[in-house]
Amino acid sequence: MRRLTLATIMLALSACTATGPRDDPGEELEGAYMPQNRPGWAASNACPDKLLADGAVPPNHVPMFNELPVPLSPGDQLDVRVHNDAALSGSFSVNMDGTLTIPFLKDIPVLGLTAEQAEAKVAKALTSAGLYRASTVRVSVKLKHWATIQVSVAGAVFQPGRSLVGDRKPDGSVDQDLGDSTPGRYLSYAIKGAGGVRPDADLGKVRLTRSGTTRVLDLTGIFTGSAMEDPPIMQGDQVFVPSSGCIHSDLVRPSQITPPGIRVFLSNLTQPAASNAQSAISTQATNVPYGTRLLHGAISANCVGGIRLTNASRSVVLATTNPITRQTEVIERSVEELVRSKDRDLINPYLLPGDGIACYDSAVTNGRDVMRSLLETVVPIPVVRSVTGW
Repeated sequence: MRRLTLATIMLALSACTATGPRDDPGEELEGAYMPQNRPGWAASNACPDKLLADGAVPPNHVPMFNELPVPLSPGDQLDVRVHNDAALSGSFSVNMDGTLTIPFLKDIPVLGLTAEQAEAKVAKALTSAGLYRASTVRVSVKLKHWATIQVSVAGAVFQPGRSLVGDRKPDGSVDQDLGDSTPGRYLSYAIKGAGGVRPDADLGKVRLTRSGTTRVLDLTGIFTGSAMEDPPIMQGDQVFVPSSGCIHSDLVRPSQITPPGIRVFLSNLTQPAASNAQSAISTQATNVPYGTRLLHGAISANCVGGIRLTNASRSVVLATTNPITRQTEVIERSVEELVRSKDRDLINPYLLPGDGIACYDSAVTNGRDVMRSLLETVVPIPVVRSVTGW
């Protein structure tokens, strides 16, 4: 019986240590986890050239965005002052139909105009109503605060859909006397509100559509520091960020139009820690800067380090979604391989929002745990036999 038990233990142990991740993507085993040592999305779909050559100036050089006025949208509040006329002066908001309602005047269309253009419209309405002469009318229209607006963003962004943009403080307070400028109503903010651009975005061909008219814009200057156009936006604008069909590693970093950080899901239910809590995996541990690679994610999950003899051959599994094909990919890398090739996209891919990282033990640790489990099962048998007389 002892020989049979020892043989059983050794057979199970050898089966455990001999069974490991299979490198052949075509090999299948029903009912078992099958990681694949594939290159990963960043390496397999890498663009042949950089986003923009160092020191180059993007085409279509135009004035910077702060030289352009912001068009009025529904909900924007204006401070209207008519000289020596309190009845016609006050704070008025742009209606949902894009008009401005002032007592004793017909509704004035101001949608898409600047505050200065709206001022001219109000003065003309006063003279048309016969309340003032053109030579004596004096009107001042200033922006009091901006409303939050909705802009549709689609294409190569992480969260396509309607993006809410506007310059509201967290406590709900309103800035006074802003003038004809605000930092929160520009194209880059709308893209950031849609989760930011994906690594495959073609920033040289971003499309902005307003009232049936489309403009093609080049936003590569956000990453290169060159002058670029970041036009003001208004309610109802449509933004489309096309995909280049390949991965620009230059885009995988925090910027004005990429996520400042991402959330990944970590699991280290293994040695040296027996639970996620003991591994110090918490909300903070799952939030990493955008541009973080798999190795640093594995370090956050406590997959790296420990006893070299038992832990050096551990492996890390990454479950991710290819940003171009939108297909789920599961790849596996050894910890040793990650440490030695940390700068290679082929081995150490970037992390994307929602990725999952899991740690797996080395063959030594697996064999030790199997031995322990079998011993806990087999050793009580003689004790039971002595008691029962079997």
